[in-house]
Amino acid sequence: QVGGSLTAPTAALSVQSPSLSVSGVHVVGLSVKANLAGKLKSPNADLEARIGRLTSGELISTGVTVRARVEGPAVTLDATASVPKMGPDPLALKVAGVLNQARTEARLNELTLSYPGTRFALHGPAQIELSGPRVDRLELSDGTQRIILTGGVEKKKLLAKAEVQKLNLEKLPRGLLPSDLNLAGIVNLTANATGTTSAPNVAAHLELAGGKVLT
Repeated sequence: QVGGSLTAPTAALSVQSPSLSVSGVHVVGLSVKANLAGKLKSPNADLEARIGRLTSGELISTGVTVRARVEGPAVTLDATASVPKMGPDPLALKVAGVLNQARTEARLNELTLSYPGTRFALHGPAQIELSGPRVDRLELSDGTQRIILTGGVEKKKLLAKAEVQKLNLEKLPRGLLPSDLNLAGIVNLTANATGTTSAPNVAAHLELAGGKVLT
């Protein structure tokens, strides 16, 4: 459904499907609702998607919900899903930020990633150049565990760094790696990417403390 004017259009979309299969992914109970309103230069938009059950190979997710909202310069995203193979607690992603007037940069104010036994949260705001993309410093932490990203792409030149500090392998979600590995240990990783987007160079250094395969 479309209405409004050329400078301030409105639109509404609603999609429902009891069952859908695409490229090996099977979805049951799909519902999507979206609304758009406001001026073209600063629109307001809402999106809500729900999936009763999603199956991809051996991975099964239930109660999948995604909500996204754009209100002027403010952008939020919330996503949750239950994956029994990974544990009783749901997986959750939450993002909140603000776009600049030109829509070329974003200030990321909130980012949390949760899975059973772990909750990574943004450690201070991050400034992102969307045209690259490129970030000044994005740091996620959960206790002593850290994931840090800096740099990115600028005019097809690649200069980026990723750091993983004190990542506990035993806390990784079940089902992410083969279950018979039963990995343990603490990982520290530093990776640097240089060159160009068409010819990247990556150098990495990994340290594993107390590493073992549990039996």
